[in-house]
Parts: sequence; C-alpha cells; structure tokens
Amino acid sequence: MKKIHVVIITGLSGSGKSTALQALEDIGFFCIDNLPVILLPKFIAMTLQSSPEIKQVAMVMDLREKNFTERYELVFERLKKKGYKIEILFLEASEESLLLRYSVTRRTHPLSPTGSITEGIQTEVEKMSS
Repeated sequence: MKKIHVVIITGLSGSGKSTALQALEDIGFFCIDNLPVILLPKFIAMTLQSSPEIKQVAMVMDLREKNFTERYELVFERLKKKGYKIEILFLEASEESLLLRYSVTRRTHPLSPTGSITEGIQTEVEKMSS
C-alpha cells in the first residue's frame, strides 16, 4: 500500500497559512483548509481507497477547531507509527504585521470575534505556546 505525504500547515491567524496552502496546491498537493484533526485518519484512509493517484496532501489545521491543541499530538503520532510522513509547517508573524494585515482585510480575529484584534492575537499565542 502506498503512503501519503501529509503536510499540516498551522500557526497564527494572519500569518500566511492560506498563501502557503495555495503554493503547495500549485506544485501538485491535494489541499484542504480547516479539516478537523480528528478526521485526518479517516480522510487518509478514504483517499487511499478511492483516489490512489493522490500522493501528497496539505491541509490547514489551527485553533479555529476548538480542541485542536488537545487532539493533534495524539492523532499525528498514531499516523507516524503507521508509517505516514507527517510534516508540520508552523507559520508566525510579528504582532505588528498581523495587526496590519487585519486592518487591511477588516476581518475579525477568530479568537476574538467581538473583542480587539490585539487580544485575539495574544490569546492565540498563549494557546499555541501551551
């Protein structure tokens, strides 16, 4: 059975995860944004069964999934033990850059939908550091 090369893109909101995902798609990766980590093993199994031509997948997984930090380590370790190549690409940016990006896009921060962008960034940094 062929194994799939899996690249997980994660990091701070506004750090360029979507751009990185698009770049991987441009070089032939099958890409998904915001797949819940708990679905990753099922996704890989279904892909192997129904689409054997897919050899490389990339996906963005981050704190938009409420329990991401509690689940990802166990899921990734189980997949590695089964022989899958799992690479993690963690993206970050300075607070100044993130604030500038949010001011340009006028989007709310996913961890502070009603609060300040700065508070959202700080909350995300704290959660990703743990």
